[in-house]
Amino acid sequence: MRRLFLVLATALSTAGGVHGESSLLGQYGAARQAFLGTAGNSGSFLRDYPQVVLADIDGLWLSLTVLFDEAQASDGAIATACTKLGMRIRQKSRYAFTGTRSAGTDHELDVIYSSMGGNRFSVFAEETQLFRFLGIDASKTDEASRTTVTNYLRSLNVPVTIFRPSPDILVIQPEGLSPQIFGRCSA
Repeated sequence: MRRLFLVLATALSTAGGVHGESSLLGQYGAARQAFLGTAGNSGSFLRDYPQVVLADIDGLWLSLTVLFDEAQASDGAIATACTKLGMRIRQKSRYAFTGTRSAGTDHELDVIYSSMGGNRFSVFAEETQLFRFLGIDASKTDEASRTTVTNYLRSLNVPVTIFRPSPDILVIQPEGLSPQIFGRCSA
């Protein structure tokens, strides 16, 4: 069996590949690094991958997925968007970080991402802070405003899967929703 694997690996290593890597084993190595980091088994993945996510995470990040497609993106447009729409990320502890979004000078929303092991994180945002962030008076809310806040909280307070395929890219995928790809803003 080992001999068959070596023969297949040798044959596949000479075949053409995609994404800049020509061999299947090379592509596997790149995928393994992006999705597993240096984890050698499932136990170490659950324990160690949060450190891959949190490594040098502090800074200003921008959701590139929401704002740009490849045709629209330019360094100037990204720099402008970072200034206006960036999310400040700070490591909160060994297994958690906070993403802070601003809506003007008085309204911020802190979203806390806390490791559940591996690449799974729980997400939490406070309801009262969300009301302020959205500019809604919590004491005088009508049904439509409460529905808006409830829907927003539902999209925030869910488990997410997070990957760091490179130091300046952060991928956050809420359960049941499309992934958001964040890029680190230049200093």
